[in-house]
Amino acid sequence: MNYNRYLLPFLILFTGHANAWVITADFEQGNVGDKAMLPNPDAFHSHANDSRYASSPVLSGNQSGSVTVQGGDTSGGFGKWGGSWKFPAPLKENDEIWFRVWVYYPIDFNFSSSSPEGMKFMRIHVASANGDNEGYHHNYIKQVGNRGGLFVGGEVIGPDGKTIFDNKPMNELRGNNNTGIAKVTLGQWHAFEQYVKFSSKPGQGIRRTWHNGKLVMEDKQTATLGSSSSISDFIYIWTYWNGGAPKTQTAYIDNVTITSDPPGNTDSNGNLFIGTGNVVIKARPNPPEVTTGFSGGS
Repeated sequence: MNYNRYLLPFLILFTGHANAWVITADFEQGNVGDKAMLPNPDAFHSHANDSRYASSPVLSGNQSGSVTVQGGDTSGGFGKWGGSWKFPAPLKENDEIWFRVWVYYPIDFNFSSSSPEGMKFMRIHVASANGDNEGYHHNYIKQVGNRGGLFVGGEVIGPDGKTIFDNKPMNELRGNNNTGIAKVTLGQWHAFEQYVKFSSKPGQGIRRTWHNGKLVMEDKQTATLGSSSSISDFIYIWTYWNGGAPKTQTAYIDNVTITSDPPGNTDSNGNLFIGTGNVVIKARPNPPEVTTGFSGGS
């Protein structure tokens, strides 16, 4: 597969849809070895103290981002392992988000965890209207044989104080027979994408996950916000290894796109998605500034 394609450097901008925005990160502008985080404009916003610009492996262009977790770190690597992006404007009832990343796990990478959930991976945060944590829409990866298995879960808190996703069958949200809903082969680039339509009403919220352009999970039954006033305000990728990493190791990330503006591509089922190709975005002059004063939680 030819992955040589051009992606505009990291931008935050408003688009043609009212209040819609796009964030991109291609890790092309910083010096190799430097921290890949603001004020550098093409990488993570925060929670990325052990994330660096790297020259290899690279999906496209000349650089990627490296993310390192320390084995035995009792904090799960929080604040150092991976990173986060804060939205220019919060998303609310009936808003949508698409989050696509390319990720490379080296051939000796070990996903093992003492937690049954496995390693936290892509994490879309939800909160109350006043910013109190109400959970995440998760993608996890667990060790399955000599590779990883992609699992989908969530811990969104409803108005009754209970986790909304507890009533969903395990095989619907987390894969069948504990093997995962997609094979995460080591030593190659993978495109992972999440979509959420935010709604506090069962049957109106939607969650989808794609792996290398293939739809591997869809849930159109479960509410995706805890209440009609709840919001989504930022995204983590990695940032917390449940149970601690089995060893010190590094993964790689490239060509990130996060958008609340419906993309122009469709999958084989007719669903709008970013997909595996290039996303060309024309920035308006003076895109809005980013506020980075948030801490979130593990």
